Amino acid sequence: MAPRVVIVGGGLGGLECGVLLQRNGCDVSIIEKNQQAGGCLGSFSRGGLRFDTGFHYAGSLGRGEALSVLLEYMGAGGLPWQRLDPDCSDEVVIDGDSFPMASGHETFAERLGALFPSERKSLEEYASLLKEVGDGIFKAFCGGGTDRLFSTGAQEYLDAKFKDPLLKKVLCGAFMRYEMTPSLPLYPFAQINDSFVRSSWRLSGGGAVLSGRLEEEFLRLGGTLTAGTAVTEVHVSGDRADYVAAGPERFDADLVVSDLHPSVFFPLVAPASSLRKTYRDRISSLDNTGGVFTANIVLKPGKVRYLDRNIFIHSGGDKVMVHFYPVPQGSMATHLDLISPMPYVSPDSPGYGEAKLSMLERCLSLACSRLPELRDSVTAVYTSSPSTYQRFTGTPGGSAFGIRKDFTRPLETVLSPRTPLRNVFLTGQNLNLHGILGVSMTSVLTCMEILGRDSLSLPKLR
Repeated sequence: MAPRVVIVGGGLGGLECGVLLQRNGCDVSIIEKNQQAGGCLGSFSRGGLRFDTGFHYAGSLGRGEALSVLLEYMGAGGLPWQRLDPDCSDEVVIDGDSFPMASGHETFAERLGALFPSERKSLEEYASLLKEVGDGIFKAFCGGGTDRLFSTGAQEYLDAKFKDPLLKKVLCGAFMRYEMTPSLPLYPFAQINDSFVRSSWRLSGGGAVLSGRLEEEFLRLGGTLTAGTAVTEVHVSGDRADYVAAGPERFDADLVVSDLHPSVFFPLVAPASSLRKTYRDRISSLDNTGGVFTANIVLKPGKVRYLDRNIFIHSGGDKVMVHFYPVPQGSMATHLDLISPMPYVSPDSPGYGEAKLSMLERCLSLACSRLPELRDSVTAVYTSSPSTYQRFTGTPGGSAFGIRKDFTRPLETVLSPRTPLRNVFLTGQNLNLHGILGVSMTSVLTCMEILGRDSLSLPKLR
């Protein structure tokens, strides 16, 4: 009889684990509290335009590159990805000066080396590190070579490698890839940056196209998806979960996989005595990364030129990312997003509305410093904050990148898929890495822990 697996949460990690486990002989049910699966890949429509909620672009989707290989393996290949400009996929603007981030390790180092000639050799060494980390990405499934990089600080590495403070700001300028803090380990910093240096892509139709394809593949394989129902209890007998309750239904389980934030999932485990208080306290005390403010902007026709790049603008303590939605080559932009870090503010707070209006004006002012035509081109604006994100995803404080990793405490902050309960596993961005590539890697790691490390026939990077 096929093992019965219940996956709590239908975000990217839940869908990917569902596909892999169903394909490998399990009988899988995914339970998702929202009406649609996808989590951060969700999108919404306003005035006939589609806006993304959390996903905006991805790296390493060229032929034979890591994310392309993983998505094809999971049945989500062949989607309408559009490559960003290889000569400048990300433009970093610092106090009015612009710096292009080119694709290809040699070109990346060469372009920045022309602007920072005294740092040319260090840039070449940095690009070599990125390539080495990216080339060994599948070795990470077996723990190969990552311990040292998880125990080294990214900021510590940059401070030792580069002397020019402006160059260090440039290399950290694409802030929507990660939260750059002194505690960030070198491995996620290098892995994520490498993926975008290899190639950067937008998805026509938005993140929901990816989650929709994964859901189709999961259902085609015979899996079951229950949407619009929140899990209320994960019942445990001894040291094993035996069923999951969601609404009026009870799902018997041989295995349970959680795609929720651990501090949200473990309170569902009953009885509470099934987990030691010290473990619960450790999980609940882990710091989370910050949240973001997003302004979804509708533009007047023919006013703003579409750019196949992202723009990251820094001025003083403010910063904003300008993200264009894909349009046919040569067309004018129809809509875009402005995204900026924002601390959590309760929607019940008297200052919530004012905080969002202040963030909107700061984001618009920064964006207009690079795109002056934007100011008179806006026809509609829809805003969201960390509290919006928290309500939609259940992530504490609307955290954008999950649990904050700390190179001084890697064993505490880089979580294993395994839990103290013998048949309960974790997946998603709160474990090893975040982002589309990071979560896809983590999904494979979770399934390896369940099925055995030799059970998944992973493809090779070409």
